[in-house]
Amino acid sequence: MAKAKFSLPHPVLTLFFLAYSLLMTGFNFLSHSSQDLYPTIIQQVKLAASPEAGRLASKATIIGNCGAIVGGMLAGYISQYLGRRLTIIAFVLLTGVLIPAWILPNTFGGLAAGAFFIQFGVQGAWGVVPIYLSEISPPAFRATYSGVAYQLGNMISAASAQIEARGGESLQIPNPVPSKGQADYKPTIPDYATVSGILLGVVCAYLIIVTVFGREYRGAEFEKAPVAFIPGAGAADAKEITPHARMHHGEKQDTSSHGSSDGIEHVGDRQFGQEDDIKKESA
Repeated sequence: MAKAKFSLPHPVLTLFFLAYSLLMTGFNFLSHSSQDLYPTIIQQVKLAASPEAGRLASKATIIGNCGAIVGGMLAGYISQYLGRRLTIIAFVLLTGVLIPAWILPNTFGGLAAGAFFIQFGVQGAWGVVPIYLSEISPPAFRATYSGVAYQLGNMISAASAQIEARGGESLQIPNPVPSKGQADYKPTIPDYATVSGILLGVVCAYLIIVTVFGREYRGAEFEKAPVAFIPGAGAADAKEITPHARMHHGEKQDTSSHGSSDGIEHVGDRQFGQEDDIKKESA
């Protein structure tokens, strides 16, 4: 029995991988810049004078996560009709528009509402990412490209909280807590809210640009793609398994692969020269 040989990605596809990493860097900055320092903003800046600032910061974070759940579910559904990139761009634009409502309020109600809607936009855009990456990645390396690109983006964006913290220290605002004669009282405090808003706005603009110039193969038929151990599979492009491309080549769209030698469950059998047995079983 012949041994399976794993294909390596084509050099052009390696360039696409770098583009995916840039995309995921933007997405990780999007989530980190809107989440990491927000409890600190509420507790030490916006509601610093309240004795319940810590509890209120936790409640606002939970409310924001509720918005993330709603946004993720809705955006994923909408992307089936509007397309992946258009949905991502729409939700990132929504996030950018809502930045003032996220950082300007000074009451718990306003801050909680801002957290809900900003996470609705941020995680709505994120909700399209898994299927979008799967569809545009080279079929034979779908899991590798998506997973590694995400982790690289996460690594690059790990300094988001430090960027916001250092920026806040250089941008001071009057301390909302009145002095009570404390020896360590500081008349000014870091303006984390403004710095976070600026960073999030820059990230939104960056993500829109990267997404506009990206690819889209909505509806890619994963089961039609060759797997990694078939010779030449590494050079396969996701575009080749979209319904439009298959119809362009005169192929009929098959909605069922049960009992067929074209099904993905028989790919390994064909590789090892057992195609005749499959045809007999299908007859």
